[in-house]
Amino acid sequence: MASPPPPPSAPGQQPAINHFSTIPEGYKPVVAYAWEGKQSLKAMAAFIHEWARAFKQCGAELEKRAQQHPLPESEATSTLRQAYDTVKHSVQKMGLAMQEVNQIMDTDREAFVEMRHKQSTAKRECIKSYETSKKDLERARSNMNSLKKKYQSWCRNCEKYINLRNEAKNSSDDKAKAKLPKHESNLQHQVAGAIKAEKNYAQAVRDVHRLQKAHRTNTYKILNDLQALEHKRVEASKASLTLITRKHLSLCASIQTNFEQALKKINQVDARTDLDIFFSKAKRESKMSSPAPLVLEAYAHHMMPLLEQEGVNRTFQPPQQDSKPPPPASSGGGGGGCDRASSPHT
Repeated sequence: MASPPPPPSAPGQQPAINHFSTIPEGYKPVVAYAWEGKQSLKAMAAFIHEWARAFKQCGAELEKRAQQHPLPESEATSTLRQAYDTVKHSVQKMGLAMQEVNQIMDTDREAFVEMRHKQSTAKRECIKSYETSKKDLERARSNMNSLKKKYQSWCRNCEKYINLRNEAKNSSDDKAKAKLPKHESNLQHQVAGAIKAEKNYAQAVRDVHRLQKAHRTNTYKILNDLQALEHKRVEASKASLTLITRKHLSLCASIQTNFEQALKKINQVDARTDLDIFFSKAKRESKMSSPAPLVLEAYAHHMMPLLEQEGVNRTFQPPQQDSKPPPPASSGGGGGGCDRASSPHT
């Protein structure tokens, strides 16, 4: 018989464990639940594998792209170049960190898959043990029923020869009385056979009782073993998801720190500073101390009297030569129309 359920837990303690072995006719639903647990492990392992692979590919692509698309040499010392390189470096570090997380995910998944295989083996062994004890009990019952039939057959024969003996003993017919020794002999044979058949049948019943108890005990053990496996499965799944999620949270914190530093560099970008850097460099590299005067293109008249007679006369009057230097460009906060028009924030 089933063992009594555990007593209720005291206030403040963990709730009492509900044992699978107390489920009425629990073997089939528990085994079905155990195999569905295997499918859960398989699904989780597949998802982690795909997740890790996508993370690895994305990280590798980010690392690769961050090493491409440099700014031209004219931006070598600009504040924009410094900010841009900081952003690219943050992207590269993010890609490398993602690939490191991928390695952790792959290692954890390998252990997860190994645990799944071990659980599958253990569950098959539980089922095999149940089937073995069940078949032993079925064979014992078959033998018991066979011996029971033999015992009942011997008993019926005994009853037959008892009646024949009693009839011969009580008969007044000499011929009937003459058969009495034969009936006695046959009866003794049948009684001896019945006694032997009863002993065999009784032993078979005891064997069945022993195997019934053993099968019940084995079934309880199997149900509790399967419960322990499922408990371990859930805890292992929780541990795996916790590890991976924490690694991603750590990665997110690292990414945030890196991009916050990049944002500081971006906030230090100054257009006037960068243009002044270019101005100084360009002026150093120039061979002239100041801009050359503007030389206007000369007008060339045809100088043909015949054409003038026909009305093709000179209408161009040369302007006065302007030797003033060009006006200076507006500074960063000035009202330059081009500067304003090109800004996406105006």
